[in-house]
Amino acid sequence: MICYFKINNLLIGAEIQNLLDFHILVNQETGEVPTDKKKSANLKNMIFTLTPNDRFAKVGGSVHQYANGGKLNNDRFTIERFRQVANELRELINPNDDVNVLEWGINLIVPFDPTDFIKNLISHQKTQFNKTKQTNEVFAEIRYTHYRIKVYNKGIQQPTGSYILRIELHYVRMQNLFPEGLKWSRLGALETWDYLGKVLIEKFNDVIYYDPSINLDQVPEKEKRIIEKGHNPIYWQNNKSAHADRDRKKFQDLIKKHGTKFNSISNLIDQEVTVLVKNYHYSEEANIEDELSGMVKSYHYSTPEDPTIKDINFDPLVKCYPLLSCTNSPTNINTTDRRFCKITGIDISMQKSGSVFLCVSGIQSLMETDQITFNKLRFERLSPKWRNEPFEVQVREIAHSIRNEYNNPRHNAKRDIQNLLSYPVLFDLVPFIRPDRMRVSGLSSNVQFV
Repeated sequence: MICYFKINNLLIGAEIQNLLDFHILVNQETGEVPTDKKKSANLKNMIFTLTPNDRFAKVGGSVHQYANGGKLNNDRFTIERFRQVANELRELINPNDDVNVLEWGINLIVPFDPTDFIKNLISHQKTQFNKTKQTNEVFAEIRYTHYRIKVYNKGIQQPTGSYILRIELHYVRMQNLFPEGLKWSRLGALETWDYLGKVLIEKFNDVIYYDPSINLDQVPEKEKRIIEKGHNPIYWQNNKSAHADRDRKKFQDLIKKHGTKFNSISNLIDQEVTVLVKNYHYSEEANIEDELSGMVKSYHYSTPEDPTIKDINFDPLVKCYPLLSCTNSPTNINTTDRRFCKITGIDISMQKSGSVFLCVSGIQSLMETDQITFNKLRFERLSPKWRNEPFEVQVREIAHSIRNEYNNPRHNAKRDIQNLLSYPVLFDLVPFIRPDRMRVSGLSSNVQFV
């Protein structure tokens, strides 16, 4: 998924000259080596540069191509492969080096010619795509101040015999993506890949496109008018309505409903990102499902041999445990002084005693201490309406979203009970579920565990 990156100031500095073969320009007349020229070294198409007078060392290139010997990047690039590259570069790139530019994306094997899809791209939100078609390159892109979104026909650029649609994001300024900056070490973190996958899906969900397989003669007149208006990029550019997001979704839903050529693309993107996420979420390091299942099977909270709290998503269980009656609990629960939000599962020990949800002060603390988790909260809980608002407003709305999720028992009780009973256990948990939660859920106390 992660492809190109750039670091403008490597901590290794001029010492990198002892590790790489830098090309040196020599004055042919005097034999002098000029000090006002840059020097560069190419390592599998990854370019390391020393600025004049060896003041700064930089690096830029594709870790994906590096993994393929400096050539192709048309296959699947997983976190395991990225970590292998990072390990090979450990003497050159320090874990604390700041990443200044980042590009990531996915290669989709699609059942249609990607060139046809690119022809029918209309806009990203209100901005029209710029399209380029050349002999060995067909792509469409939009450049914003902080980033650009690009869609192109990878099968033309690097032929494999299959249709390959490449979708990528390229951030040249990291403030909106990682407000506190991004260290090289974080690129190999599990939560970073999860976060970047969600950002990619969200950005593509704002892409507007047409499907030429639609037969307008068979579309109801009201829906036909919506499709005809939305086919024009000027319509979206001039759409100043407060309901522009709703209009865009309605148009895309109609395209998927009546089209047959491109209606699988959103699912393909979701599946590809899920595969990448699954590859690392179910690794030895973060085997979430297995660890949760083990916890439920034993229903045991003994003090672990390793007191360090592992970075595990406890959301499913955290949401379920409030359903259980403390007086009927089958075992004594041995907990530490750490407290976790009942909705998100995030540690809220930094908040005042008695807190049960992640609140404004806790969210502000996350922003300072764990920006990856904070950014995930932003993308999961803020609608596009709030994402460009001041920081204080975003924090308030995130906290509001968390409270609303818990305080809406009509929608949540039945789901939470069903989630609780979906985990394998050694005994029937129904007798231990609080009667009031059973009543609210509308489920009978005779419900059986499956």
